[in-house]
Amino acid sequence: MMLSILEISDLSHGFGDRTLFRNVQVQLSPREHVALIGRNGVGKSTFLQIIADFISHDAGYVKFQNNIQYGYLTQHADLSQFATIGDALRHAFAPIFAKEELLQTIAEKLGTVADQELERLLERYANLQEELERDGIYELGSRVDSVASGLGLLELGLDRPVANLSGGQRTKVLLGQLLLQQPDVLLLDEPTNFLDAEHVIWLKDYLQNYPQAFIVISHEADFLEEVGNVIWSIENAQLIRYNGKYSAYLAYAQERNAQQVQAFTRQQQEIKRTEEFIDKNIARASTTKRAQSRRKALEKLDRIEIPPTTPPPSFPFVEAPSSAKISIDAKGLQIGYSHALLPPLDIIIEQGSKIALVGYNGIGKSTLLRTLVGELPAFDGKLQRDEKLQIGYFAQENYQHDQMTALERVWQHVPSWPQQDVRKALARSGLKQEHITQQIRSLSGGEQAKIRLCILTLHQYNALVLDEPTNHLDNASRNALQAALKKFRGTVILVSHEPIFYQSIVDSTVDLESLFTRGVADRIIAHGAKSRR
Repeated sequence: MMLSILEISDLSHGFGDRTLFRNVQVQLSPREHVALIGRNGVGKSTFLQIIADFISHDAGYVKFQNNIQYGYLTQHADLSQFATIGDALRHAFAPIFAKEELLQTIAEKLGTVADQELERLLERYANLQEELERDGIYELGSRVDSVASGLGLLELGLDRPVANLSGGQRTKVLLGQLLLQQPDVLLLDEPTNFLDAEHVIWLKDYLQNYPQAFIVISHEADFLEEVGNVIWSIENAQLIRYNGKYSAYLAYAQERNAQQVQAFTRQQQEIKRTEEFIDKNIARASTTKRAQSRRKALEKLDRIEIPPTTPPPSFPFVEAPSSAKISIDAKGLQIGYSHALLPPLDIIIEQGSKIALVGYNGIGKSTLLRTLVGELPAFDGKLQRDEKLQIGYFAQENYQHDQMTALERVWQHVPSWPQQDVRKALARSGLKQEHITQQIRSLSGGEQAKIRLCILTLHQYNALVLDEPTNHLDNASRNALQAALKKFRGTVILVSHEPIFYQSIVDSTVDLESLFTRGVADRIIAHGAKSRR
C-alpha cells in the first residue's frame, strides 16, 4: 500500500453552533489529484485553510509527513516584497538561486586558500554544480516564460510593477509562483476564477500532468472532471472519499442517495408497523411481553437518516419599467485612472439588450463596468444614461471584513420589511438558517455572492450589470442565476470568463482585445432582442 503524505484523523471543526466537520478521517497519497467538492457553505475553503495551517481546528490532527512541502493558493496574498511580475515568479526558485550564489562565492575563494582547504572547496563546488544541473538551473528562464504565458502574465510584461496589478492579476502571479515551485502538495482554492478560457485550458493540461499531489476546489464541473482522479466530497459534516472521476462520483452519489431513501422508507414503514403493534398489545396481559420486547428493540434500532432536501436557489429579478429605447449612449468614451486603458469608444446599448464583455484579465473590463454604472468618472469623452435607467450592480468584491450578519446586511436595503420576509428572501437565494445569523466575513465566497445576488432581487431594475457573478457559486446557484438572467427582460451587461454560462444569456459578445487591432473608431452597439418584447 502506498504511504500517505498527509493524514487527517478525527478532525472536527465548527463556528459557534454550526458544525462543519465531525470526526473526519482521510489520507492523501503521492501524486493523487483530488477534487474537493460540496455545496456552497459546507466548508471547502475552511478545510483547505486547516490543512494549510491558516486556521486552527477544534479537535483531531492534520499531519504532513516529514520533508513534505505544500503550497496554498490564497485570494489575499501579499506580493508587496516583489517589484515586478518577473521578480515574483522567479522567487519560486529562491533556493536554487541561493545555491548559485554559494557556487560563485566558492569560485571566488579558490585562488586564495591553502591546498587542504582548496581540495574541500573543489569537492563542494563540484557537488553544487551537480545539484544545480539536477535542479535545471539552465531551464529556469524558459520555465518562467512557459508558466507566465500559460496564465496570461507574459502579455502583461514580466517587468510590470506588482503594485499596478489588479486583485485578479495578483492571484494569477501567486498561482504561477506555486506552479513553478512544484511543491509535493498543491492546495488550490478556485484557481480558475481570474483566468480566461484559453488559460483555463492551459491550467487543465498542466494539472493533468502535474507530477505531485494536489487538492483543488472549483465551481467549474468540466475543470474538475478533467483534472481530478480522486473525489473528496463534504456532506453532512463528513468527508466521503471516492476513487474516480467527478462524473462517475455524481452517478455513484445519486444511486447511493436513492438506495438510502429506499432503505429509509422501508425502515419507516417497519417502525410504523411496530409502533402500531405495541399500541395494540402493550395493555393485554397475553401479549404485553411481546410488545415490551418490540419496544426495546425499537429503542435500540440504528435509525437510517437522510439529509434534508434543499430546494434549489432562485433569483427572481424584478424589472422596472422603461420607456427609452437607448439605455446607455457614449461618444469618445475613455476609461482609466492615471491613463486611459482602452481606445476611445462609441457605445450604444439599447434597452433590453444583453451583452457579454470579454478580454484578458486586466484589460479594463471591471473599470468599464464601473464607469458605465457611474462609480468611476469617465477619463475622457461623453457618457449619457437614460434618466429612467435603474441599475442593479454586482461588483467583483467580497465581505472579507464585514462583521454584520447576512440578515442585518440585507435588512439595511429593505428596512420596512418584516424580518420574516427578509429571512425568506435569503433562504430563497440558497442561504440556510445558520448562515443568515452568522457574521458575513465568516461565510464562504459562494455564500457571500448569494447575499449580494439576494440584494439585487429586492428592488426593481431595468438594467443589471454583473462583474464575474459566478465566481465561487456552486452548480445549482450558477444554473439558477443563468435561468434568472435569461428570464429578465431588462438590459444585462455581463463580465464572465465562463462561455458556458453567458452564451445562452446574451445577444452579443464584445472582445475588448479586438479594440486594439481595428485601427478605426471603436464602436460597441448592442441591440435589444425583439423576441423578448
